[in-house]
Amino acid sequence: MSSKNLIIYYSWSGNTAKIAKLIQNNIGGKIISLKPLLPYSKSYQITLKRARREIKNNSLPELENNLSEFNSYNNIFIGTPNWCSTVAPPVLSFLKTNNFSKQLIIPFLTHGGGGTGNIFQQIIKHCPNSRVEQGLSIRGGSSSQAEVENWLNKFKFN
Repeated sequence: MSSKNLIIYYSWSGNTAKIAKLIQNNIGGKIISLKPLLPYSKSYQITLKRARREIKNNSLPELENNLSEFNSYNNIFIGTPNWCSTVAPPVLSFLKTNNFSKQLIIPFLTHGGGGTGNIFQQIIKHCPNSRVEQGLSIRGGSSSQAEVENWLNKFKFN
C-alpha cells in the first residue's frame, strides 16, 4: 500500500505555513490550514492576550474546517507555532476533537526562541492510539530546505 500523507497546521505569522509547504514539496500529500471560526487579530499583543486566556481557561476555538475523515492517510503531519510553550489553541482543538487511531503522527513546530516547550508531549497525550515520531522544531521561518529534507529523510515513505 502506498503511503498517503496529510499535512495539517495552524499558522498565525506564516512561519508554520512555510514549513508545512516545504514538507509538502518534499513528500507530497494533502495540506490543510486550520482556520479558527473567530480569526485571531493581526495585532501580536491582542493575539497573545487571547491565546493566553484560551490556554489558561482551556477554552478551545471552534474551527471553520470540517475535518473528520483520516482513515485514508497513513502519515499525519501536525504543525503548530509554540504559543506560551504549548500547542496553539486551534491545533489543540483539532487534536481533541479527532481520533487518529493507527496513524503515524509526525509533529513539527515553529517558535520565536522558546524552543519546543511541552508541545511534543501534548501531542503524544492527545494521540494515545497513534505512534508519534520525533518532531521538528524550527526557530521562526528561517528553516532551510536542507533542514526539512534532513528531518524527512529519517522516515521511510513508500
